[in-house]
Amino acid sequence: MLDRMQTGPTALRMQIGARLRRLRERNGIGCAEAGRAIRCSASKISRLELGRHRFKERDVLDLLDLYGVDDPAERESLVELVREAKRPGWWNSYGDVVPGWFEQFLGLEQSATTIRNYEVQYVPGLLQTREYARAVIGLEHHDAHHDGLDRRLTVRMSRQAILHRPVGAATLWAIIDEAALRRPIGGPATMRGQLAHLIDVAEHMHNVNVQVLPFFGRAAHCARAGRSRSCGSRSTTSTTRSTSNSSPGRGIPRGTRRPATRRSWTCWPSGRPGRPGRSTSCGSC
Repeated sequence: MLDRMQTGPTALRMQIGARLRRLRERNGIGCAEAGRAIRCSASKISRLELGRHRFKERDVLDLLDLYGVDDPAERESLVELVREAKRPGWWNSYGDVVPGWFEQFLGLEQSATTIRNYEVQYVPGLLQTREYARAVIGLEHHDAHHDGLDRRLTVRMSRQAILHRPVGAATLWAIIDEAALRRPIGGPATMRGQLAHLIDVAEHMHNVNVQVLPFFGRAAHCARAGRSRSCGSRSTTSTTRSTSNSSPGRGIPRGTRRPATRRSWTCWPSGRPGRPGRSTSCGSC
């Protein structure tokens, strides 16, 4: 189980918003009426309930008054969540290299308990070695200053800590297109180190399952859908960048049996392919 420090502000705001929405709907109160109680618009109430806006303690207390929540313990628990959600995530100090849309992705990723990732272009960011990641970032940001590259690299490497947490480590299921493993990134030594790292991770980390989608075979057509990724947390399943361009299982037929072992370094088994997840990201993030 994740503690609140591991969860991060993004998921906490979503939890607060979901609780407030349930209270509002239980009392038959509309967004417009709730907005008047805290001197804001109905659209802001909607953003608050979706976790897209920061909460103020005063506003939450006013909403609890409107919703008829008198229990001191329930009120205090919600206010405590608001206080914790104000604490910035570790990635906030990298605002110069982390775009706004990616901050929400990081917040959801850091609170995820299960991550499913399908990559065509590169090795997934959570499984990249430092040398491979530097080469990928250099391709995407070739005009960046040296300090900028180093800071982006630090963010990439820091993200991988979720797989190594002593308590509540995330589970990763990564399906990698064979093309990503054959595409030369950073030179032979870099690729050799990256492939050795993937094998080591797949063999020794019980929470990581790595599979390869081959060029040829009955499963080869699955690659046409592009990249796919989803992060599942205790409270929600996150939908990240470019979600509108993908859908659950798009391009990947339903009905697959998941492999029996979670420690496998194998090509996708013959037979029906599976559903690695939904929503998109890329190895260069």
